[in-house]
Amino acid sequence: MEKYIKDELDRTGIEPSPIDCFKKFHVSKPKNGEEESWPSEKAKELFEKLENKKVAATEDENEVFDWDIYKEVIGGPSHGCILSLGGGYSTKDVYPSDD
Repeated sequence: MEKYIKDELDRTGIEPSPIDCFKKFHVSKPKNGEEESWPSEKAKELFEKLENKKVAATEDENEVFDWDIYKEVIGGPSHGCILSLGGGYSTKDVYPSDD
């Protein structure tokens, strides 16, 4: 995950959002004209919820915070790591305390 983020940052100058990372690491690339493949229906449903919330926030002309959308749909911190992003991200980096 960290390598992907660094490579994208170096290549484009833009850090991929957690929603982009979710798709990158859960979808198989299409082969021989097939559609992209999700490992489970649950993963596909979660991604669709992420996308729908992002589109709704954009249409309402609200400022879109992908981490907030991700946190709401996927769930909060679990054992110090962000769910489905692994150990590369600490919960304190994404969910700062109010102190």
